[in-house]
Amino acid sequence: MSRPPLSNVAFTATTSKLDKDLQDDKERYTTLHRDKKRDMACHLIVVIRLQGIAMITVYGIDYNLNAKKAQMSDVLHNCMTTVLGLPEDKRAHRFVPLDKTNFYYPGGRSEKYTVIEISMISGRTEETKKKLIKQIFTAFERNLAINPVDVEITIFEQPSHWLGIPRDHRR
Repeated sequence: MSRPPLSNVAFTATTSKLDKDLQDDKERYTTLHRDKKRDMACHLIVVIRLQGIAMITVYGIDYNLNAKKAQMSDVLHNCMTTVLGLPEDKRAHRFVPLDKTNFYYPGGRSEKYTVIEISMISGRTEETKKKLIKQIFTAFERNLAINPVDVEITIFEQPSHWLGIPRDHRR
């Protein structure tokens, strides 16, 4: 199997809306390790493909969450594809409806209080993550009538080598 040229990697990163820091890493690596361009091209393609993966878990009171989870999934997926450039077919959302007696939330929140945990591969800029959070707050208020004070978002990042997925998802 031949490795693609490094120029293809830059093109792939640009067209899939990945952060500039991946491009910067490629440029730094090319400058410092000119003799290893082929290896870097292969490595970057793996990172780029894995960047298109994010898993979301949503917690809320059962009767509120169940009533809106399909619409909520659409709203979240739209935010993820718009801000992060995730592929349309890579929706991985888990909804965990909890009985009100099992879901304690901070004062000043309503029964619409929703916790969103996003697990994704590290490598995106702080600016991109802030943009995603802001987009989710705005979309929840506009499309779901859930006030931003009732939404808690946590982003968990891990390096790509911590992710175990079937091979066909990396193509």
